[in-house]
Amino acid sequence: MRTFRSDGVMLSSVQNYKGGYMAGQQQAWQATLDYYRNGTIFSVQPTQEDMWVGGILPKVGQFGSTLISMYSPEVLATAVFGIKTTHAHFRQDAFDEYHVHMAEEGFGWLVGRQDDAFVALYSWQLGYWEPENITEEGIVYRDFVSEGVQNVYICEVGNLKLNGSFEDFVQNVVTSTVQVNLAYNDSLLECLVDNGCLDSIPALIGCLLDTCSSSSEELFRKELQTAVDHSDDQQIFSLVAQRVNNIRHSDVDVVYVRNSTIFEIGWNSNFIVDGNDISTDDFQRYSNRFTSMDWGARSIDIKTETSNLFMDFDTLSIVET
Repeated sequence: MRTFRSDGVMLSSVQNYKGGYMAGQQQAWQATLDYYRNGTIFSVQPTQEDMWVGGILPKVGQFGSTLISMYSPEVLATAVFGIKTTHAHFRQDAFDEYHVHMAEEGFGWLVGRQDDAFVALYSWQLGYWEPENITEEGIVYRDFVSEGVQNVYICEVGNLKLNGSFEDFVQNVVTSTVQVNLAYNDSLLECLVDNGCLDSIPALIGCLLDTCSSSSEELFRKELQTAVDHSDDQQIFSLVAQRVNNIRHSDVDVVYVRNSTIFEIGWNSNFIVDGNDISTDDFQRYSNRFTSMDWGARSIDIKTETSNLFMDFDTLSIVET
């Protein structure tokens, strides 16, 4: 996990953790401003009617106050759960200032300020606001929904100390550029996506039998048709799972340029910032200005300017000085 903190803002995420896979009630990243003012921003790819529960994990890369989150679910999970959207929590009325900035292509940026803390969220796919409820002050909007199986979110946090004015922060993010490329690692996947075959299991089976079948897979088609004719659900699922096992998702590549800083990340490539490879695993257990501790180490030494705390887990000893 990686966490960035500064006055009034925090951005935290789990790096490169099981992207594309089903993960009930797990949240991969969050930006936090004033928690007591609903200042939490995060994205989810839901797999059930309760839009805020669980879903498909993204691949995430974070460097300092910048985060890129890519969604590209497994083919089988897409069909089983009928995945069609991603969405983000961004409550409009929680902010002292709130702006929407359209990009030339795609949606663009949602930008907000709470006191002297700032946040900006980019969605590659177009989206719309889903009203939550109606109060005396009007309709509450916090749910930004984007259609599409794949999506990319970029989150930036800042404050007066880091960015100068809110206007400067806004200008920096809205003048940035984002390039997203999708590449299919199998012609079958491209056919399935183009023909809406991933809306449900029946749609997937129909496409494998007809629209997206090929002469080279005649044996598979016959076996699947036989299983369908005999209503053998176990055999149907087994055959479909075997066929789509090697085409779990489409490859997503992102190039994000802000203030001449170049962020690059791909579904099957490393996270790179200005040509430097940024580690997304094998972190130390702790690494901050008070201590550093390797993963698996059995002792820790925590120091401040005025005191010291040493703990040894093998001897169960604690020394304070």
